[in-house]
Amino acid sequence: MQNKYSFQLKSEDKTRDFPHKLLLTESELRSPDHLLLKFLGYLIFFRERIQIDTRLPNTPVNFAPDIAALDYQLHPE
Repeated sequence: MQNKYSFQLKSEDKTRDFPHKLLLTESELRSPDHLLLKFLGYLIFFRERIQIDTRLPNTPVNFAPDIAALDYQLHPE
């Protein structure tokens, strides 16, 4: 069974323009605790072009970090 968690985001800080809504899905590999840590990491390290569960291009290892920000050359920042 997959549970979906929807977060409504709003920032009064003009330098942090959060997306309006964030949706995270639980699975057998992701417990609610894991999703909470991923959500808090997203908020703490928020910056432009941050992504959740993105595949890193041009890497020989099949690895998807929980959160990553890629620059314009698609390298992790």
